[in-house]
Amino acid sequence: MKIAQDPTPFHHDYRLLDFPRVVADLGYEHIQLTPHRDLIPFFRHPKADDALVRAFKKACDDAGVGIASVLPVQRWSGPDEVARRVFAEDETAGDMARFQLATMQSYVAKHHAG
Repeated sequence: MKIAQDPTPFHHDYRLLDFPRVVADLGYEHIQLTPHRDLIPFFRHPKADDALVRAFKKACDDAGVGIASVLPVQRWSGPDEVARRVFAEDETAGDMARFQLATMQSYVAKHHAG
């Protein structure tokens, strides 16, 4: 089991790239990525580019902090036609949540591959 710090309370006082250090200073080994205007804004597509993802990974590595989870907060629609169709065709909450989780895991795997 991983016990992770949710950095949401620090959004107004620290930059995104400072979160891993703050989490480590608090004694945690893992961070939960929650909505943040520079990474995954509330109700919007992730906006982090490859450079920011690399910088965040480096900040995590430098602080000795791993990413335990990603918690996106999204509407059940978006500009991605495939995702929109999946949500439109299958309205069960469980299937939508599984699709959303798989989408985010794919994103994280692509951008945090070692």
